[in-house]
Amino acid sequence: MATSQMPLTSTPGATNGSAHTQGDVLRGGNVVLSNADFSVVGTRPIRHDGVDKVTGRAGYGADVKLPGLLHGRVVRSPHAHARIIRIDASHALALRGVKAVVTDADLPASGDKQVDLGDGGGYVKWMQDNVLAAGMALYKGHAIAAVVRLGPCRSKQQPKATARKTATPPHRLTLKELAAKLDKTGGPITGRGNVDPKGQGGAFATNIVNVEIDPQTGKTQIPRYTDVQDAGKATHPSCVEGQMHGGAAQAIGGALNEEYAMNARGEMTNASLLDYRMATCYHLPMIDTVIVEVAKPGHPFGVRGVGEVPIGPPPAAIANANAIGARLTALPMNPVAILEANGVI
Repeated sequence: MATSQMPLTSTPGATNGSAHTQGDVLRGGNVVLSNADFSVVGTRPIRHDGVDKVTGRAGYGADVKLPGLLHGRVVRSPHAHARIIRIDASHALALRGVKAVVTDADLPASGDKQVDLGDGGGYVKWMQDNVLAAGMALYKGHAIAAVVRLGPCRSKQQPKATARKTATPPHRLTLKELAAKLDKTGGPITGRGNVDPKGQGGAFATNIVNVEIDPQTGKTQIPRYTDVQDAGKATHPSCVEGQMHGGAAQAIGGALNEEYAMNARGEMTNASLLDYRMATCYHLPMIDTVIVEVAKPGHPFGVRGVGEVPIGPPPAAIANANAIGARLTALPMNPVAILEANGVI
């Protein structure tokens, strides 16, 4: 299919009202470079307010001082995640010139509703709580009150010294109590923590495996496999067992089946899961797990690494249990390797 391009600008001499001036130069069909002189574009106009701004003589809105002008100062929380017990505004209101102390109690009730902000809905209660804290200071610097005074606040009349807030660390909740609040907060329960324990704590495991080998075909079967591992403190035993199962299953597949097949040109000839043999549930035994709990020193919960440890021992355990009369020292220990070691092929 043939295509053509039309310039976006008119050619010199056009009569459609968009003709170029005599100094215009066309470049690339639709780019106009003008050599004509302009009175504003390309010049350096005088900034009439420049001198006042750089010398400080310029006036701004904050510089306006009118009779009866009110000044405001925000009182912010010095704590993060703190529960507000009370706000005592009596001392601030007793000072001369103080007209009001505004807290969350002075804001209109927002109710449980959302509003359309144009690019998505917004929960009114969350937005209002960010303006003035309601019951809980969410972060350090969260606004909890505002003092309104006739004239600027002097140092001894700072809101920080007049509007008092008592805060305590947030109260603890049980999982049952926390789950009861999901309808109000919306969303799942999530938690996050960080720890930097000192010192190293090793991880240990012992594997016991029963192996059955057909001497004529080299087929290997594992009727039973047991993984004994020191997991430190098993904070979630079923999750620890899952890690032990997964590591042992992966290592058993690598010990018996998985390998790269390369040709003379260095190309991998089994680059798909159709030819790269991985162990499935049909090839794996029931893996028994025994969790030994010896707390790791230096860690607040005494836990140890779990997922990496079960991958190491299985190949060695299977090789030690390989009762064919010949020691296998390479992986995978597939039927071809077994038959070659046993002198069958």
